[in-house]
Amino acid sequence: MIDSEKKLIAAMTTPTPEVIEAVGQLDGDILIQGVAGKLGPTLAELLLRAGARRVIGVSRFSDTAVESYLQEIGVETVRGDLLSSGTLAALPTAP
Repeated sequence: MIDSEKKLIAAMTTPTPEVIEAVGQLDGDILIQGVAGKLGPTLAELLLRAGARRVIGVSRFSDTAVESYLQEIGVETVRGDLLSSGTLAALPTAP
Protein backbone atom coordinates (compact mmCIF):
# COMPACT_ATOMS: atom_id res chain seq x y z
CA MET A 1 0.00 0.00 0.00
CA ILE A 2 1.30 3.42 -0.96
CA ASP A 3 0.55 5.71 1.97
CA SER A 4 3.35 8.26 1.78
CA GLU A 5 5.14 10.39 -0.78
CA LYS A 6 8.35 8.46 -0.11
CA LYS A 7 6.65 5.15 -0.99
CA LEU A 8 5.07 6.70 -4.07
CA ILE A 9 8.43 7.95 -5.37
CA ALA A 10 10.01 4.56 -4.65
CA ALA A 11 7.27 2.81 -6.63
CA MET A 12 7.53 5.26 -9.52
CA THR A 13 11.30 4.96 -9.78
CA THR A 14 11.60 1.20 -9.51
CA PRO A 15 12.35 0.06 -13.04
CA THR A 16 10.59 -2.91 -14.56
CA PRO A 17 12.64 -5.50 -16.43
CA GLU A 18 11.43 -3.92 -19.67
CA VAL A 19 12.69 -0.49 -18.63
CA ILE A 20 16.05 -1.95 -17.61
CA GLU A 21 16.30 -3.65 -20.99
CA ALA A 22 15.36 -0.47 -22.87
CA VAL A 23 17.86 1.67 -20.94
CA GLY A 24 20.53 -0.97 -21.54
CA GLN A 25 20.02 -0.53 -25.29
CA LEU A 26 20.59 3.23 -25.18
CA ASP A 27 23.82 4.42 -26.71
CA GLY A 28 25.45 7.06 -24.58
CA ASP A 29 24.42 9.76 -22.17
CA ILE A 30 20.88 10.96 -21.53
CA LEU A 31 20.08 14.67 -21.39
CA ILE A 32 16.77 15.76 -19.86
CA GLN A 33 15.75 19.33 -20.61
CA GLY A 34 13.48 20.91 -18.00
CA VAL A 35 14.50 18.25 -15.46
CA ALA A 36 13.26 20.28 -12.48
CA GLY A 37 9.66 20.15 -13.70
CA LYS A 38 6.91 17.88 -12.40
CA LEU A 39 8.11 14.63 -14.00
CA GLY A 40 11.80 15.35 -14.49
CA PRO A 41 13.22 14.27 -11.12
CA THR A 42 11.24 11.01 -11.17
CA LEU A 43 12.27 10.23 -14.75
CA ALA A 44 15.93 10.97 -13.98
CA GLU A 45 15.90 8.71 -10.93
CA LEU A 46 14.14 5.93 -12.84
CA LEU A 47 16.77 6.09 -15.59
CA LEU A 48 19.63 5.92 -13.11
CA ARG A 49 18.06 3.03 -11.21
CA ALA A 50 17.58 1.25 -14.54
CA GLY A 51 21.32 1.45 -15.25
CA ALA A 52 21.81 4.62 -17.27
CA ARG A 53 25.51 5.46 -17.27
CA ARG A 54 25.13 9.23 -17.22
CA VAL A 55 22.06 11.43 -16.83
CA ILE A 56 22.42 15.17 -17.37
CA GLY A 57 19.59 17.42 -16.21
CA VAL A 58 19.11 20.95 -17.52
CA SER A 59 16.90 23.56 -15.88
CA ARG A 60 16.82 27.05 -14.43
CA PHE A 61 16.54 25.35 -11.01
CA SER A 62 14.47 28.09 -9.41
CA ASP A 63 14.01 25.58 -6.55
CA THR A 64 17.53 24.79 -5.38
CA ALA A 65 16.25 21.83 -3.33
CA VAL A 66 15.39 20.02 -6.57
CA GLU A 67 18.88 20.60 -7.94
CA SER A 68 20.43 19.32 -4.69
CA TYR A 69 18.21 16.22 -4.75
CA LEU A 70 19.14 15.44 -8.35
CA GLN A 71 22.84 15.82 -7.59
CA GLU A 72 22.50 13.55 -4.54
CA ILE A 73 21.01 10.75 -6.64
CA GLY A 74 23.73 11.08 -9.30
CA VAL A 75 22.31 13.42 -11.93
CA GLU A 76 24.76 15.93 -13.37
CA THR A 77 22.99 19.28 -13.37
CA VAL A 78 23.40 22.16 -15.78
CA ARG A 79 21.87 25.51 -14.90
CA GLY A 80 20.46 27.51 -17.75
CA ASP A 81 17.39 28.95 -19.39
CA LEU A 82 16.34 26.83 -22.35
CA LEU A 83 14.91 29.93 -24.04
CA SER A 84 18.45 31.31 -24.27
CA SER A 85 20.40 30.38 -27.38
CA GLY A 86 23.58 30.56 -25.29
CA THR A 87 22.31 27.83 -22.98
CA LEU A 88 21.32 25.61 -25.88
CA ALA A 89 24.68 26.06 -27.60
CA ALA A 90 26.56 25.20 -24.39
CA LEU A 91 24.70 21.95 -23.64
CA PRO A 92 26.72 18.75 -23.67
CA THR A 93 26.01 16.50 -26.60
CA ALA A 94 24.02 13.38 -25.92
CA PRO A 95 22.36 11.00 -28.33
